[in-house]
Amino acid sequence: MSKRPFDRDVIRPLEGPKSVDFNRITGEGANAGLMHLLRSVGGPESSLSNTDADADFFGFYGAGFLVLPTSPASTSVRILAGMGAKRDALDQPSGIGGVDGLDEINDVKPVVLRADIPTVAAPTPPAAPDQRIDIIEVAIRRDLY
Repeated sequence: MSKRPFDRDVIRPLEGPKSVDFNRITGEGANAGLMHLLRSVGGPESSLSNTDADADFFGFYGAGFLVLPTSPASTSVRILAGMGAKRDALDQPSGIGGVDGLDEINDVKPVVLRADIPTVAAPTPPAAPDQRIDIIEVAIRRDLY
């Protein structure tokens, strides 16, 4: 069990793997590879002025979590389904939910919105000449099922 992206864990005949082995396998290999890929294609760009490859980031891919008005005259918006990623090097718990071998070995966590949110009501805008900018924040809820 190498805990490196894209590696495979082999279970041979007659070895009799236990639940802890399966828990570790699902957190390593292909899953670690996917998190490595998300880390590589997202986050802050590297340049001569920004060499901090270990910076925490939060970002979205494609049209994921895109906020669009429901109509030009409406104050409500809809949020498109999609995927994002959050990187936090300090968020790597082990033994999640008291389950042996259920460890989070990656610093990148996927953020998935499986279905569009059809309507999010926004308050009525202020009268002219006042202006405002509305912000919709994404809160991450991690659950163990």
